[in-house]
Amino acid sequence: MGRKTAETSTDALDAANSNVPNLDAHIGSRIKQRRVELGMSPRDLARALNLSVEQLIMLEAGDVPVTCKRLCDTSRVLRVPILWFFKGAPGVDLTHGPKPIAVDD
Repeated sequence: MGRKTAETSTDALDAANSNVPNLDAHIGSRIKQRRVELGMSPRDLARALNLSVEQLIMLEAGDVPVTCKRLCDTSRVLRVPILWFFKGAPGVDLTHGPKPIAVDD
């Protein structure tokens, strides 16, 4: 088993990141879906997340990425586990646990 080169690591990261815009849009649509399910207005959710309505609309449209902190806050306000936002996302498999990554020291 040989060492992984920076080039192979970069290729893997590039491949993983190619779905990021789709993931942002997916998470945004899930946020909107849950907000609507709970009968919350955009104004109510924006206020609870300390956002402007315009920022929330951009988040729900996937025009801006969701930070980890924002996803945690949104999960709490919308009363769903964080993984709920990833269900059905392109390139995300929630049926198995995380795969170990081999790292050479």
